[in-house]
Amino acid sequence: MQLVKILGYSHLIIAVGAGVTAYISGLSLGLGGEVNEAAILIGAFTGLGYTVQRFIKTRFFPHSAPPERIAFMKKYGVGLIWGWGVVLIAVIILVSVEYSSSANVFVIFLIIISTAYAAIPLREKAYLKLPLVASVFALATVVYPVLLAGFELSDFTPVLATVLLARVLYIAGITIPFDVRDLNIDQ
Repeated sequence: MQLVKILGYSHLIIAVGAGVTAYISGLSLGLGGEVNEAAILIGAFTGLGYTVQRFIKTRFFPHSAPPERIAFMKKYGVGLIWGWGVVLIAVIILVSVEYSSSANVFVIFLIIISTAYAAIPLREKAYLKLPLVASVFALATVVYPVLLAGFELSDFTPVLATVLLARVLYIAGITIPFDVRDLNIDQ
């Protein structure tokens, strides 16, 4: 029970899901084990990013979150951010990936878009939430691992585009039930 309170079970599940999804993208692209460590890094980034988004949403836009989520983030939000921050720093130190300028620019882009999703908040713009969530998750779990493995996008364009499109459609599809659930609190 303490692990749930410390890490936030949904935050942990989403982080692990992103890491596994990035790993499977590598397999789909024929990279095999070349994205193993990139997948771990992507999981850590996702854990922190999702936690920061939830924190921003519940602190600054409480009308768009259920009361139990607000209470959870008030009680554990800062601790979750620190915990995921430590996890991310440890992973950055321990993994061996290619921090090319392309990979660095790409992750900065993803961080800006993900933060804007929560802070502006782009998620409340009509018809933007679903494509934004699907696109960012797909880019982070398909394109970013390729860059971290030391490849450039031009090396995989046809297959990469297919895997990216499949991921966007899949994430969009599984996001719809959550949007329907949140109809009473989202615009």
